[in-house]
Amino acid sequence: MRGADLNNRMTDGPIAPQIVRFAVPLFIGNLFQQLYNTADALIVGNLIGGYILDAVGGRSFYLIAAGLYMISIIVFLLSSMKKKAVAAAA
Repeated sequence: MRGADLNNRMTDGPIAPQIVRFAVPLFIGNLFQQLYNTADALIVGNLIGGYILDAVGGRSFYLIAAGLYMISIIVFLLSSMKKKAVAAAA
């Protein structure tokens, strides 16, 4: 790995860019997992039937909920950091 910073520490420097760099791959992974589950549900629902679709498509809600939970944590974290910075400047 030429030019890569292998000693990146999340405890040094500004936290917001580091959290975003950490969260983006997780979000992309969840997105691809959701797309896979959607395609799986479409194929199974069209080719096999509704009863089997219940077994295959039932878990997609939890992935959507986890993604929304992760986004809400990031939004609340960044907003609280902004309020803290405004309070410290005053």
